[in-house]
Amino acid sequence: MTEHKCFDYLYKMRKVGIKISAVLALAIGIMLSPDASGQNSQENPLPHFIFPEFREGLVVMKEGKPFTALLNYNLLEQRMVTELNGTYRYSRDPAIIDTIYIGERVFVPVDRIFYELL
Repeated sequence: MTEHKCFDYLYKMRKVGIKISAVLALAIGIMLSPDASGQNSQENPLPHFIFPEFREGLVVMKEGKPFTALLNYNLLEQRMVTELNGTYRYSRDPAIIDTIYIGERVFVPVDRIFYELL
């Protein structure tokens, strides 16, 4: 190997070493950061729901008696979810529901999704 090629080889190896060092430093920094997540899971363990836990709500039917249930609103799918014995369920037929009240919040069905009245 000529002297020029040796220096060229050493220069390239040094550049690779710097890149590897930078990547390792970044990886170690991420692993040691106290909270690297974008959301605090303790604040809302159900991040795609409007409430951090299922809440008792009043379901008013278009025909029939109103009833209470444990409810939460899925923000991604815009659907109301009922929790019964640890199982989450969507309403089979939202068209028969008139209004849902969860605390001070009011939701109404439109086709297969729910909108919150503001």
